[in-house]
Amino acid sequence: MARWDTSEEVKNINVPTLVINGVEEQASGDAVKPFLDNIPDVRLVTIENSTHCTHLEQREEYMEVVAKFLLK
Repeated sequence: MARWDTSEEVKNINVPTLVINGVEEQASGDAVKPFLDNIPDVRLVTIENSTHCTHLEQREEYMEVVAKFLLK
């Protein structure tokens, strides 16, 4: 997983994209940068007090973020 790289593949995403991560997430900073740099219409939301399981740890905030994204 340490060498897993999808930066070329994500360039093919041509729909609005939501990237959600937690503050304590290992996949933060440099790990999400290729998504932010290579997906044309991308939005990043970082949720406090959570890790990789943001949808479980901060469910209400997570669902609110997803709902706002889908309704825009």
